[in-house]
Amino acid sequence: MKKWLYICITIAGLLLGGCHHYSNPSMDSNLITRIIITGQTDTETIHRYYDDPEKMRQVLLYIRSVRRGIHTLTDPSITEGRSVRITTISADETEKVYQQRDNQYFQLDTGVWQAIDEEKGEKLWELIRRLPSDPE
Repeated sequence: MKKWLYICITIAGLLLGGCHHYSNPSMDSNLITRIIITGQTDTETIHRYYDDPEKMRQVLLYIRSVRRGIHTLTDPSITEGRSVRITTISADETEKVYQQRDNQYFQLDTGVWQAIDEEKGEKLWELIRRLPSDPE
């Protein structure tokens, strides 16, 4: 019976493994080997380097949880204010860059800036302040 349950769970995991939105990072921290975060405010600069699976999982969960809204016609990258750059690096050295501006806009790589919930944007700052950097 246990063997049958194990087989069913394994098959379900394999089938569901490909069910993710193309712009979301993989939730399997084994595929992401490093995450580098740089944050800038008017008063501070934050640099974080993560290779700990639990810390990476928390950052990936944040990225996945951001509900992106409508495309914005303005380019927040030229505005003043808080900014965060998240670079995920896969085992094959593939990089994806996510950016957040003023807790209101989010972008994947060089894609279109999208509006996000400002409260959700603040959660990223709380997360990176709470998680200390791993040794490089």
